[in-house]
Amino acid sequence: MSSNETRYLTIQQACDKIDRSRWTVYRLIEAGDLVAEKKGTAKNAPVFITEDSVNAYLRDNRVQLAETAGAQA
Repeated sequence: MSSNETRYLTIQQACDKIDRSRWTVYRLIEAGDLVAEKKGTAKNAPVFITEDSVNAYLRDNRVQLAETAGAQA
């Protein structure tokens, strides 16, 4: 696989990786915090989330948690 190839996660994989519910993941997609693509035109077509956006979400939220914990100390 080339380094420029985008990797995708299923909704369930994203839920497991960020430890959030399916509905929270869908809200994060709607808010633009996660980048997703629907594969197909059917209403129930599968949705895939870019692994880069999941990693960025985790990185950004770890920083926020660390800053919050430092403020409480």
